Amino acid sequence: MATISFDSYDDFQNVVATYLQRANLTAQIPLFIQMAETRLGNIIKTLPQQVALPYSLVPGQGTQIVSLPSDFGALIRATYNNVPLAYISPETMDLSRTCDNTYQFTIIGTNLFLQTYVDGSSTLTLYYYQALQGLSDNNESNWLLEDYPNLYLYATLLEASPYMMDDDRVGTWQQMLGEAITEVKNAALVANTPQKTKLTIKRS
Repeated sequence: MATISFDSYDDFQNVVATYLQRANLTAQIPLFIQMAETRLGNIIKTLPQQVALPYSLVPGQGTQIVSLPSDFGALIRATYNNVPLAYISPETMDLSRTCDNTYQFTIIGTNLFLQTYVDGSSTLTLYYYQALQGLSDNNESNWLLEDYPNLYLYATLLEASPYMMDDDRVGTWQQMLGEAITEVKNAALVANTPQKTKLTIKRS
């Protein structure tokens, strides 16, 4: 039996089509994949690949608005001049307070707004979860497809099942996805635990 490849977006669509065995759903497979990526979005934030390296820059003096990294998904923490920044809601942001050392910030759209004195020499550092770069004709692969193809496959088949009106398969793919997620999370936890640390994995 030939080996099924998960090396590219095109190959993955072929794999999904093989499992579905429904020629009339071929055109919907990209949609199923997009829906699967949305479903997996919050789950994969706990995986080590989702945490980006620190993103640092020195905003110019008086600069209150900073563009977020292009792969930004969600912020873990931010510091300015090595001082942790406290989040405030966009409604309470007051950009006129440029001389206060309040060390506060908010996020609106793709920009981070600083409510503190920006001296032009101190470093702003962001620690954040990366947004998954979804598969497409212009993006043939990503780390999730390369490292955890089973998550991608089960989630995609789960999204396709309601279109097929196959209740039995919904339960099957839901269970297999849940088991795969547990295995991946446990493996990531073990990998990130020092070898001499006693680790107990709770069973759900």
